[in-house]
Parts: sequence; C-alpha cells; structure tokens
Amino acid sequence: MLKKVILVVFLLSLNVVYAVPPIYPVTLEMRLDNGVNSSQFTIFNNESQKKVYKVFVSDVDNMDKASSLGQYMKIFPRYIEIEPGEKQVIKVLVKDFPSKKVEEGEYRSSIVIEELDSLIEDKYQRREVSEGISTMINFKYKINMAVYGYIGELKDSIETTDFMEKDGTIYGNIENTGNYSYSIKYILLDNKENIIEEKVLSKLMDGEKRSIKIKAPSNVALIKFVEVDEEKILSEEKIML
Repeated sequence: MLKKVILVVFLLSLNVVYAVPPIYPVTLEMRLDNGVNSSQFTIFNNESQKKVYKVFVSDVDNMDKASSLGQYMKIFPRYIEIEPGEKQVIKVLVKDFPSKKVEEGEYRSSIVIEELDSLIEDKYQRREVSEGISTMINFKYKINMAVYGYIGELKDSIETTDFMEKDGTIYGNIENTGNYSYSIKYILLDNKENIIEEKVLSKLMDGEKRSIKIKAPSNVALIKFVEVDEEKILSEEKIML
C-alpha cells in the first residue's frame, strides 16, 4: 500500500529564502520481513551554482527507540557536491533489523538533507581524516524526509468518539488504532446518503489521536471516515442537527 508524501522543511535564521532542492522520491518505504532492504533517492541541482549537502539519519520526534529504524540504517554518500544541472543518487540500506522479534506494523526514521556552504567543502573533507580539526559548518536549510519500514500484516482501523453538532459545526475525535500510518478522508452525506462534501485529511500517524472540527451543512446526516488508498470505510457517525 503506497503512502503519501511527508516533507517537512526548516528554514533557519535566514535573510534570504533558498529554494528547496528537488528530491525524488520524497518519502521512502521498505518491507522489512527479511531484516534487510535497500532503497535510494535522488537530489537534483536545478540552480546555477554548485550545491553541497550533508545527509544523515535522525530519530523521529516523540517515537520510542523500539519503533525507530535509525539504528539499522546506513547512508552513502554522506557528503555530496552537485554541479549545476547535475544530480546525485543517495543509497539507503537497512540491515540487521530484528524481524523475528518485533511486532507487526510500522517502523520509522528520518533522513536529513542539510545544505552546506559550498566554500567550506575543503574544511569538512579535512575534518573527516583528522579528528583534531574543529570546523564551524553553517547550513542554509534542512529537509527531513520520512522513512517507513513495514513488517507483517498492516492493519488499518480508527476509533471515533464524542461526535456531535453544535452551532453549525461538527466536533469529535478520531484515533488511529491500527499498526501503521495512513491517509484518511471524511465524507459528509445527507439522509439519502448522497455525498455533500469530501476532503482528504493529513496522514493519521500510528497511535495518533486528533480532534475534528468541520463546518456542518444544513442537510448533513452522516459522516464517514475512509482510508484513502483502498477506499475502505473505517468508521461512520450519525449527525443529529
């Protein structure tokens, strides 16, 4: 089952806004049933000057270590220079993942692509061979690219609670009670189950609980929550106006 794009961009204390480098794909997904898998992505330089990047693995915020892929991931190359109009393929390897000893479901990590000042590439190269050299490396921005690993059977389910209509607004809570992250959409229907409105929500992460607030049309009678990729109905709630 394919997942949608997650791309978080951090612009850090800049006087000038720099273009985010084109990257494809912008999220990585791998099956881990055999404890090992590999993938890759490409960074393109569509600008007029050389670009220098550092690429490394980072843990996902608010995720316990047992659910993280980071300790099993290797990236090559870690430092890259891309001339104008050129591209660079980055290889990602997951190795020795304990597939026989973990729960089925989703495991995550993040790859950070950090733009460096192209004038200091000689300094970081020297730093790699000599631990005695300390270099201040400034970056222009960071991109966090999500990495998803899956093992066993993926189960999608949500729990909906406290749904009500008040003053022309639908309120309620949804919680991902499955074992992986996926995109969902809501569908508003009238009492004859004709569709009034539907909208895709951002990905509902594994274990996430989210509050819902939707403007209620005067003829709405039912709200359904549907898993986007397979169009599977996960829950529905009657709306009493």
